[in-house]
Amino acid sequence: MTTYLQMAMEYFRNSPEAGLLFTFMIAFIESLPLLGTLFPGAITMTAVGALIGAGVLPPTGTCIAAILGALSGDCIGFWLGKRYHENIKSIWPINKLNNYFNHSEKFFHKHGGKSIIIGRFIGPTRAAMPLIAGILQYSWRNFLTATVFAALLWSLVYMTPGILLGALAIEFPRSEMSKIFLYGLGLIIALWLIFWFIQFFFKQLSRAINFTLQRWWRLLNHSPKSLFVRLIYNHQHPKDFHQLKLILFFLLSSLLFLMVFLDIIQQGFIFRLNRPFFYLLQSFRTPRLDQFWAFLTVLGTPEAVLVISLLAALGLGIYKQWRVGIHLALVGLGACAAALVFKKIHYSPRPENFLMVDPGSSFPSGHTTLSIAVFGFIAFLSGKIFPSHRRLIYGFYVLFVFLISLSRLFLGQHWLTDILAAWFLGLSILLFMILSYRRLPKTNSMLKMRKKIGLLIISLSAIVPWAFTAGLTYKEVLNNTQPVWPIVNLNYQNWWQNPLIATPLYRLDRLGRPGQPFNIQWVASSEEITKLLIDQGWELIPDASRLKTLIKRFTSLQPENNREFLNWLYQNKPPEIFLIKHLPGSQSIMELRLWQSTIKFTDSAKNLWLGILIYHQPPEKILRFPYHYMHLQAGDSLMPTSREDNALQFKIAAIPLDQQPERMRNLQWNGVVYIIRDPHYQKFYESPLWEAYQEYPL
Repeated sequence: MTTYLQMAMEYFRNSPEAGLLFTFMIAFIESLPLLGTLFPGAITMTAVGALIGAGVLPPTGTCIAAILGALSGDCIGFWLGKRYHENIKSIWPINKLNNYFNHSEKFFHKHGGKSIIIGRFIGPTRAAMPLIAGILQYSWRNFLTATVFAALLWSLVYMTPGILLGALAIEFPRSEMSKIFLYGLGLIIALWLIFWFIQFFFKQLSRAINFTLQRWWRLLNHSPKSLFVRLIYNHQHPKDFHQLKLILFFLLSSLLFLMVFLDIIQQGFIFRLNRPFFYLLQSFRTPRLDQFWAFLTVLGTPEAVLVISLLAALGLGIYKQWRVGIHLALVGLGACAAALVFKKIHYSPRPENFLMVDPGSSFPSGHTTLSIAVFGFIAFLSGKIFPSHRRLIYGFYVLFVFLISLSRLFLGQHWLTDILAAWFLGLSILLFMILSYRRLPKTNSMLKMRKKIGLLIISLSAIVPWAFTAGLTYKEVLNNTQPVWPIVNLNYQNWWQNPLIATPLYRLDRLGRPGQPFNIQWVASSEEITKLLIDQGWELIPDASRLKTLIKRFTSLQPENNREFLNWLYQNKPPEIFLIKHLPGSQSIMELRLWQSTIKFTDSAKNLWLGILIYHQPPEKILRFPYHYMHLQAGDSLMPTSREDNALQFKIAAIPLDQQPERMRNLQWNGVVYIIRDPHYQKFYESPLWEAYQEYPL
């Protein structure tokens, strides 16, 4: 397979005209009516993009060929529609696809000229939109305006992943290039098939649920109406079975909330994910991201969200939409009451090690509960006011609420179970209130409002509480959610005599598990350490972007390049000093990572650095992980070549395996720690200046 691929790439490289024709034909067939629906455009255009990224096809000419091919196919479909009008639907095989064309025609009526652009990215309607536009006698000028933009956008979007794949593939050795090319295309095809299968599965599941519920609703309505039916049915549309669907989802959401609640009480599987998930998100915190998450968490402040619901309810009441307003107010009050009740029922301590830790229960998240319920009901009402933008409104609502709930996790204010429970609790309240509203007992109980009035009520109700809350609490939230690490005060001489009593023995990985033991303790400044080691042949590793590190990680067998994509962290910080040393006559290298500790000496201004000294053995093949291991003689590489009096004081401390913390036993560490300091400290303690230093410390 790789041989044929290499032959094809060489052919297109030597004959670029053939490559341009190939691209034109792919885009052309992709855009023709009927044929385009059978052609896997996402895969074929990605393959073309990969050829561009690999330098096989010229980028500008190939993009132009793709755009011209798409335009040609669209124009033919549009011309056929204008030429034959409705008669084309009676021609075989189009007459066998009436449902398909009826669906596409409804889509065009709903979105107008935008459907030509939108439909370009939707598989079933992609090739049909130009034909439908022609049948409906859309003008050539408007059609060409839309289709040129659609073809340009489509070619760029579909080819970009392939361009990135091709650019990555050429970084590999030539012998591996075609293999990586195939792996990448295979991955893209697999993702496309998975996405298609998920979409198909949920579409069929939705149809099956709707069909079953519709049958149940008919059976319930044929018999004398029970109390249950009278309580939930829509008085304006008695045959509307969606009330039964709302009941079903309400019960499902309530059941899921109860399952999470019981899991927390029993400390089950989901509960045990709390700490790994917490540590994982904390490992990606940065100052800029903290500002973003703090802003979002302020927007979801329970008091602000409750005021938004009450103000919007008041605005609806002023506009004589009292029934809608009462439901909105009840959503806010009900969500607030439910969150408070469950906080009283079960106390769950919040994550620690932050500047300020709220003593209240973290279960469930009040921010998430109220945001889902209140903003969900507002989104539901907005969909009624702006029916043509309903999907966009619902999509924005889901994204907005998801980000608010995620902000609570990133800022370390809640556990995963708190957020999951809040989602199900808030969703249950939302579904129950929508169910109540949709009963519509009277004709005038339906929401009737002009779009401008609705937009004004929603905007004013949200802007005032948000502005007030952000002005008062944003800086406080940002400050209080900063992680803090306990500072340990230690006497310098006590440390030298017993270096393993108060110092950390290992770092945690990104899931909160013991990562690597600290086998280095070094008292000096960063400049002194760096200068000393560079003089001994160590090399300083500069910071590099994660993308560049990732590419080198997969494309190089050099040990200095073949390292982890995500930095090792200690207290959520990467190593402040990172050096490597090549070993003579070996492919392996030594790596030294050093972090400044939070241990402060009461009688010295010098820093204690905690480090990991480790051997790095590169893999024999690309796409493999390197092997790291510790060795008893690793500390010799830190010793200066000359044994001068003013070099270093160096000693070894050890912890037997049976005395190591149980969490460390799986690390298979020999317990050896190298303790290093500058001998000038000893001379300083013996000098007359020591008493003066104790009296006036730095």
